[in-house]
Amino acid sequence: MPRTLDLAPRVRARLERRRSRARAKVLWMDAVALLESPRPEERAAGRDVLRRLIADHPGQVLDLGWAHALLGDACERDGLDDEAERHYRRCDELERDPNGPYSGSDLRLAELILRGDQDELYREADALLDRLEHAETRRLTGAGHRYRFTVARARLCARLGRDDEAAAYAVAALGLSAGVSSLAPDGYESIPSRGDAEVMLEMHDLIDWARS
Repeated sequence: MPRTLDLAPRVRARLERRRSRARAKVLWMDAVALLESPRPEERAAGRDVLRRLIADHPGQVLDLGWAHALLGDACERDGLDDEAERHYRRCDELERDPNGPYSGSDLRLAELILRGDQDELYREADALLDRLEHAETRRLTGAGHRYRFTVARARLCARLGRDDEAAAYAVAALGLSAGVSSLAPDGYESIPSRGDAEVMLEMHDLIDWARS
């Protein structure tokens, strides 16, 4: 009998953890489904579900960093840039393990800072991009990701007055977009698409400015 009494609390705790994981899984699936909706009110409901998931079940989220990344993405899509910035930053804090999961939130944060012309945060963006380029190069996977990185670097260097660097990154961006034409995802003005004529013209202007 004493042994049975000792086990009961552990059994109850285990069952409660299972229920919590099950609830978190359901919330996650609900949030993802709502965020994919074309209707703004349903996407807003999806953001609320994700906020609840992060607040009430942080230990049961499949990956807390990815939850913040997804919520940041959802906020940016609907113009909630300040909240998006907070979630990208929190996700970046959670993804410091170079061998762990990686969502790309560091690059998204830098792009968002640039789009918002937040000059007081340019040094933060510079540090994020510098870390990506020199310390965590394995995370720059795929031509599309490298293209976005080089465009962000070119834009930031130009705004910091590093014209020669800006031109060098602009040349790299043009090289990665040569012969490619792809549409930018709807609702994400901070993400440049490869082959976009306006972005290519901007890169040419940075090169010309450095040579003048």
